[in-house]
Amino acid sequence: MRVSELRRGETEAVIEWAHNVLGLTYPEIAGVIGTTERTIYRWRDQQVSPSPEFHEKLDRLGELRFWLETVFPDDPKKADRWVATGRILALDGQTPLSWIRRGRLDRVIEILASYHNGAFV
Repeated sequence: MRVSELRRGETEAVIEWAHNVLGLTYPEIAGVIGTTERTIYRWRDQQVSPSPEFHEKLDRLGELRFWLETVFPDDPKKADRWVATGRILALDGQTPLSWIRRGRLDRVIEILASYHNGAFV
């Protein structure tokens, strides 16, 4: 298997994770990544590969997945509740999902990494 084929598979997996686990619509995923819904479908269906600029943004979604699975390893439902309903002071009292929808993945990732390292944000 070639590297480009592996990369396409990773892209498809992170898009489907964002859709199925985070509950983002494909238009919302497009907004987070900064592209069009049509492009998201083409990436998901492995018709084309994202450019390096978009790989970086998709990698951030993959990093979010990593941290959610790391912080909540035994209870995916707890992770779901944290993302969808947790009011986080460091996010101005908003839910992580509201920040994710606005493309503010970095701050959510920082908070998860802090939790993992024993800090409470």
